[in-house]
Amino acid sequence: MGSGIKFHKISGISDPLAPVFRMFAESYLNEIGESELGEGSIEETVLLQKEPRRWLFIAEVDGEYAGFVHAKIDDDDRPGWGYVIEFYIAPKFRRHGLGHVMWEHIHATLLASGVKLIWLSAVKKAEKFWGEQGFVETGLVEYGEKILMRDAYNHALSHVI
Repeated sequence: MGSGIKFHKISGISDPLAPVFRMFAESYLNEIGESELGEGSIEETVLLQKEPRRWLFIAEVDGEYAGFVHAKIDDDDRPGWGYVIEFYIAPKFRRHGLGHVMWEHIHATLLASGVKLIWLSAVKKAEKFWGEQGFVETGLVEYGEKILMRDAYNHALSHVI
């Protein structure tokens, strides 16, 4: 997978693809059994896209929308780190390499912004995937999810938080 993949950046509530994000976000929340995304409601997430150093991309595969990734430069919990807030692939597109392509896209975006470390909280069934992308456990758990991190340049980590 890779040649027919495009990424579309959502810029706010008036973005024509905002409804696509809303649909995927609802599916994602139902799947993980939560009522809100990492930074609030679905609408709050769309509104936050006006902020600099924040990215919400919709992945398109051969003309069909397939998932989303939301990330930012963290200014709160781990200042200056890249933070992958949400990552979702529609079931039809899973296990075909799209997750890796989406990760590479957001990773390149974070690298271009100068981050040196990247973190995320992983739902149980995604821990293996994130390990394959170079993330390691920190020993921290927030809201029942493990906090994982990696060096943005793929160097071996000599320490954990």
